[in-house]
Amino acid sequence: MENIICIVLLSLSFIIFKIIFKINIKKAKAIQENKELEMLTNKFDKNYDIAKDMLDILKNDTVKIEEAKDTKTSLYIWATNKIIIADAGRCLNGKDYNCRYEKQLCKTSNNCT
Repeated sequence: MENIICIVLLSLSFIIFKIIFKINIKKAKAIQENKELEMLTNKFDKNYDIAKDMLDILKNDTVKIEEAKDTKTSLYIWATNKIIIADAGRCLNGKDYNCRYEKQLCKTSNNCT
């Protein structure tokens, strides 16, 4: 009897979450492939420059910033007093959307690094 109540509660909560958040995969993919948003984000500075500027604003000279070529995650490690920033432009696999976009940009601008 308890198992049935748990299953009913879980299914009701799932339905309620689906109604509340109204997740639409098609809309999410359309936003992901929006060229206007891509052009807007390309105007931002690189992650390293933003982190360095933030540390300068905070007058923090002790934290070291390091770019990691093999990860997609940025994090702060307290024990080593270091910020590890993911290289967002690096292609980790051929299926990565940013990787495909960078290759296309590289071909059109002839400015490959």
